[in-house]
Formats: sequence, structure tokens, C-alpha cells
Amino acid sequence: MNPTQIIHSMLNSDRVQQASTLSVRPGQIINGKVQKIFPNNIAIVQLGTMRLHAQVEAAIELNERYWFEAKHDKNGELYLKVIDQKMGGHLVGKESTVSLLGQFQLPETKLNRQLLQLLQSVNLSFTKEQLTKAALWLNETSNPTSGLKAIEWMLQKELPFTNQTFKSLVAFLNPASISSQLTDVKNMLNNARIPSSDSVVQLKSYLSSILEGSSQMNGKKALELTIDQWLSPKGSKQTQDAAFRILQSLHVISKSLTQEEAISTFQKLDQRQVGSEAARLDVNTRAQITNEIIKSLTTSQVNKLESSLIGLAGSISSETPTEDALLIKQLVNYKGTSFDNGLEVKQLFKQMVQLLGLEHEKEFSALIRNNIENPEKLESLKSLLLTVMNELGATGKDLEPLLNRITGLQILSQEVNGPLQQLYMQFPLSLGSKLSDVTLQWSGQKKENGQIDPNFCRILFYLDLENINETIIDMQVQNRVINISIINDTDGLESSVAPNQTLLKEQLTALNYVLSSVKVNKSAEKERLPQPFDAINSQRKQSYQGVDIKI
Repeated sequence: MNPTQIIHSMLNSDRVQQASTLSVRPGQIINGKVQKIFPNNIAIVQLGTMRLHAQVEAAIELNERYWFEAKHDKNGELYLKVIDQKMGGHLVGKESTVSLLGQFQLPETKLNRQLLQLLQSVNLSFTKEQLTKAALWLNETSNPTSGLKAIEWMLQKELPFTNQTFKSLVAFLNPASISSQLTDVKNMLNNARIPSSDSVVQLKSYLSSILEGSSQMNGKKALELTIDQWLSPKGSKQTQDAAFRILQSLHVISKSLTQEEAISTFQKLDQRQVGSEAARLDVNTRAQITNEIIKSLTTSQVNKLESSLIGLAGSISSETPTEDALLIKQLVNYKGTSFDNGLEVKQLFKQMVQLLGLEHEKEFSALIRNNIENPEKLESLKSLLLTVMNELGATGKDLEPLLNRITGLQILSQEVNGPLQQLYMQFPLSLGSKLSDVTLQWSGQKKENGQIDPNFCRILFYLDLENINETIIDMQVQNRVINISIINDTDGLESSVAPNQTLLKEQLTALNYVLSSVKVNKSAEKERLPQPFDAINSQRKQSYQGVDIKI
């Protein structure tokens, strides 16, 4: 199963549609069926589930379908012109598409016919320019099926109708996992023909960070634990000294510094303050020093912390001080991110957003707006891909599919439709010993003050787990009452889920939520979910439902 085919699956009945006025602009082409004809060329035209009154420029026949073009008359009023009047306009099927292609001087190819049939079936309006561009892009792409879906989204959501948007959406629809794409790029960069510039080294480091996300998190957490052991007044002097020596061995702190000098360097305190017991007892002071130390490290250093600790463990000998050996073993065995801890999972999600560069443009704009010149703040996979592609020239084209995949995820990552909001995320994660894509969709609504309403939402997870494989978790929240459906084909899964329901219920109660039910269903239940991307397809920029206008 392709996670991109699950990410936007939402039941249409769970969404509140906000009606808006149908906007037909000059130059747009629409396909409709004539349902009623009145005097003075006034007709009721059916567009999908929408009916509208329209002034039609030519004679038309009842119950026939036509391609119309919206135009201005001499008074500046809009009217509908039947395309290809000499042939009656009401050709159907293949004849209709062939006729329209001829009108726009486009070749009669299978792809062009499929394009027009798609636009007719989903009742999308378009311009001649958009049709010409779409036909060209479809002819150039290696995946026309994804190309058609991409064009549909671009028109429905009024996205910039550019080749870059098209390529990004096609890349997003790639059935290959983002994990495998990241691995392929990493292997490509390890090729001897790729020059080892600073940017390439940095990009490989970022790829390792993402592919081994939990390892990087473990290393960082172990570092924080070591700093805490060093600065905490609760520990013995031997433990504090051992932690400091380990930090020096990891090259986190220079071996030329004493403990007091190190604290002074990172805390910017007067030497008299450093030596005081109050400085060590102050929780805020310890937190500030920890943050300063971590900020002083490069991404590569953070990525290598766990492997460096393992190296230290391997070098333990009879000459290693007992306190040092015990602390090193404790750090190496540190389990890092706990998926039972919501705050740690939240931090992991935020880390992945930053590493992938899903907010790259937003952060770039903020730096410009605040006149901040600090390129390190913009370090991300996306920014490094752009840099390395520019450096490598033609060879860098091999990185383009991954860059487009990230951009496509950005385009679809957040949808706002009136009070409704949807958030989509997809990133690689090691669950157990298995690396796979984690896909998440959140759908809910905003309150009047602009904040997310925690009382009503729906969260859909797609996971590929080590032992029970493909799993969908569908969590619905209605007035703080939660219903959970777990869709998986593993026999006997109910018996594993049932013992944990009491604990889950208690923890949700502590958060002022009520657990109503937890159900385990077989994969046949997936058929009850909408087809892929129904949520995107149904939430158009302009809703036609219930609107009756006169052109």
C-alpha cells in the first residue's frame, strides 16, 4: 500500500462545507448540461451537482452537453459562448474531446483526450493557456497518471499553474517511499565521482540525521543527560568530574578548559559567580548552559554523538576511572525517544519538520524581515539540496526528484478552507529496527480567535510496523469524546489491544478527554474510507454546492 494513497483519506460526511459564490471569469472553459431553456437565451446549466442560470450567446438544445467559454459582451457583462457552434456543440464522448482539441489546435493524442475527459468528469473550469500547458507537461512526464492527478489538484486548489508546481505534485505521488529516496540520494553522494565539498559533506550528514532520526535524538538526549550529571548539585563530586571528562572526550568541551572556565565560557558569568553554589543549584542556569553547549555544536557533531559514545565504551579499560566507565555505559544504553512520552514524540515531529526543510521559505522570509544574517538558521535538507544541485550542475539533476518531493509535501502540507484546516506530514522514522515512512493527517477547525479547536478533530496515521506491518489508526474526536479504529490484518490483535485500553482511558481522562471505543478491524475496512486524496479533491477553493448565479 502506498502511504500517499492514505494520507488524505477522510470521510466526506465528517466535514462541514462552507458554501461560497461560484466565480466564472472571462476566458474560462466549462462543460455543462442544459436542463431548462427560457426565453431570451436564458438557460439552466448543470455543472456536476451545481445548477446555475446563464445567458447563452447561441441556440442550444435541451438535455445536451456543451463546452462553454465565458466571455465579455460589449457592455462588459459575462455570457457563455458555445464552443464549435458550426457542429452544434453537443458532441459527446470522443467526438466532444476531439472537437475541443481541434479548436485549441492541440494534437489528438490519448493523453490529451484523457486530460479533457478528466476535466469534464470532475467539472473543472480552465483556460486555453492552462490546457495548452497541461498538455505539454503530460507529454513530458514519465508518469502521466500522476500528472493528471497533479493537474486536477492545481485547478481545484487554484495553485500556481507552473511547471514547478506540476513536477512537485507528481514527485509527491511517487509510490516509492521517501525513506528509499533519501537512501538513494545518500548512496549517490557517496559515489567517487561526486566532489566532496563542504556542502556535499553537510548534505550527507543531514541525510544521516533524517534516516537515523531516532539515533540523532538519542545522541542529543545522552548529551543533555551528561551535562546534567556534570552541573547537578545532587550528584557526587566524582560523578560531576566523570561527566566533565566525558564531555571533553566527546570534543564537546575543550580539554584545555577547567570546569569553572567551561561554565564561564557558556554562561558568560563572572568567575566569582561561577564558583558559587547558587549557580549550580539554579535550574534555569543549568538549562541555559545546556542550550549554549548544544548551540555551539555543528550538525555533524550532533549526528556523531551516539557513535562517539559507542566508541568511548569500546575503549574502556582497567585504567578507566570507575565513575567514567559506569556513566559511559549508562549513556550508551540510553534509549532516547520514548514513544510513550507525548512531549518527546512532539519534539521528534518538530525536529523532522526542521530537518526536511518543510518551513524553509517561511524561515527565510523571517530572516529577511528581521534583517538577520545567519545562514546556519536556514540549514535544512531542502536548502542543502538546492545548494548542492547548483554546485554539481548537470550531475545535480539526480537530486531533483527528492527536492520536488519535499516541495510537493510543502504544497499539500497545510490546507485552510474557511474555518477548516488540514495538516499533512510524511517523514521516515525507525520504529524498532525497521525504517519506514510515517504518514499523518490532521483535520479540524479553528475557533474565532484563530486557535485550533481541540474539541473536534480527526487524526489519521499510516504506519508500517516491524511485527504487524501495515497499520492505519483512525482517531476521531467529537466534543472531546474519542473513538479509535485500528485497521490491521494481524490475527488476535484485539487481545493485545484490550489490556491497554484501561491505561489509555485513564491518561485521556487526565487530559479531559473521554475514550468511547477502540475497535480493531481487518483491512477490508479500508474500503469504507474514501478513495485516495478525497479530502483534497472535495475541498476546492471555490465550492459550487448550493450556489445559483446568473451570468
